[in-house]
Amino acid sequence: MGLRLPVKISGVNNLSDARYCAGMGVQWVGFCLDEAAAAYLPPAKVTEIAGWLAGVEFIGELGTRDLPENIADYPLHYLQTDAPKKLHSLSSYGLPLILRLTVDTVADLQNAAAVMADCQNSAVFFLLEGNLNPNTAEIRTALHAICEKYRVVLGLPFQAEAVSEQLAAIQPYGIALQGGFEIKPGLKDFDEIAAILEVLEVEDDISY
Repeated sequence: MGLRLPVKISGVNNLSDARYCAGMGVQWVGFCLDEAAAAYLPPAKVTEIAGWLAGVEFIGELGTRDLPENIADYPLHYLQTDAPKKLHSLSSYGLPLILRLTVDTVADLQNAAAVMADCQNSAVFFLLEGNLNPNTAEIRTALHAICEKYRVVLGLPFQAEAVSEQLAAIQPYGIALQGGFEIKPGLKDFDEIAAILEVLEVEDDISY
């Protein structure tokens, strides 16, 4: 089994999320490297979680922070920043870069498009996360226009019952879902993530 388009799980901070999502075929697992954030994970914890996973790539989510001094201790494939001005300095580390932009309004989306035009040669893809409603025609049209020009992963309030229609209209490169905290160690409610991943699931094409 696989997924019909690339999926990123953002802010993963526990093994339950990581193992479930990897098993469902997500492409990227993001770990928060911002020490001021509640979801922050130190290198040892990220390394421990990564050791249980196969077939996924790991993204270090920096927020607006600079590279931490212990960045080499993290097993990462990408770096993600919320600060366009930091792309140049972060590129010196040698990992592909992802630029995350927040889009809660149409004005935010217009501003994001301008930023992407300036940064398209510095980021391997853009992550747009926020509260834009993907059910409205105006938003869908605007998002589709952006996704035609740039490689965009969308982290919007998708709903399982509408996500197929939304993605067909917008046609992003991928989507992002949000990880969360365990209820207690080893116990996690996957209902929201699972509902969307199950809609995106496709059977492997096996020829004999």
